[in-house]
Amino acid sequence: MALFHGRRVRARDLEGGFRYNADDFSVSKPAEIDYNGMDEQSQCVLFCTIPSEIRTLIFEYALAPHDNLAKPYGKDKMYCRPGRLYHPKTDISLLQTCKLVFQETRVLPVALATHTFWLFGGPWRGMKTGQKGLARFSAWQDSMSEEQRAAVDYVQIFAQQMFLESLGTQSNMGLESLTFAARTLRITLRHTDWWSWESPPASSDRLGICPWERGRTSHQKMLSLPLEHTLDAMRQLMRPGTWGWQVCQVKNLQTLEMEFEIDERKKHQLDAILERARHWIFPMSDGDGVLRQSGMVSHSSYDGFVRSKDDSSPVLSHTGSHHTPWTDRTFHVATMTWKRSVG
Repeated sequence: MALFHGRRVRARDLEGGFRYNADDFSVSKPAEIDYNGMDEQSQCVLFCTIPSEIRTLIFEYALAPHDNLAKPYGKDKMYCRPGRLYHPKTDISLLQTCKLVFQETRVLPVALATHTFWLFGGPWRGMKTGQKGLARFSAWQDSMSEEQRAAVDYVQIFAQQMFLESLGTQSNMGLESLTFAARTLRITLRHTDWWSWESPPASSDRLGICPWERGRTSHQKMLSLPLEHTLDAMRQLMRPGTWGWQVCQVKNLQTLEMEFEIDERKKHQLDAILERARHWIFPMSDGDGVLRQSGMVSHSSYDGFVRSKDDSSPVLSHTGSHHTPWTDRTFHVATMTWKRSVG
């Protein structure tokens, strides 16, 4: 299920339009905008005095997504974390002011949005349908015009590890392939998304992940794999059925960001993953481009619940009723980036 940073975008609001809001999305007919005889706004300071580059910055500021302070996430929810404290919102009233403004801004709400998908643990009750289904990438793509699809810049996927490793292979679970285009893809694994998240830090059941292994990768199996591979070897390893192959299918992808969140007591387990991940290579399927690890790893931390509530499963509810939010445990977050280069 996707969340768009904004209220309902009606067919008359966006050329080639679609109806797509923070609750649900559906296909709509293209807006019928007649630009013949359009007023050039020669008396308007915005168009006759301000340079187009500055005007674009103004439009981007006005249409940038922001937190809807009237709709906060519950702090005991598993989808609530730093940067995700409120339902997102975009005010698109600007597009309805005049045809010339509409012509210049019609794809900005799509281009500026963070298109977010939740593979388990999403804010289902905040959506119009209240559905608990998984990401419908194809329906999301169908809801947009070709121009809008080309404007998509940033996609974020919150992925339970089990679902990440099943992308494109479990149709009965609604897990579709990543057959969309985006310039930046961020994949986030929260501390409850790992297979072994409930295991004690000293347990032999430790964190493990590998983009070219099918299904679950144990910590021991991960460490037994070669640390480095040649590009040719990676092309052979990244095969259908692996989540790494799925990443390689994202068209026009320039940047991959992976956000690993764990209980701070398991930081030593995450360190082993980061050491392996530095050597991951993603050979893109749409050309000669290759994603390679770039820059420093970003680290941060925050205080939260060990067990947080999920909108679709009361089994995960926090035990007890007198716990104060954000005080149970400290969580460590490491973000690693891969940039596209010529293979």
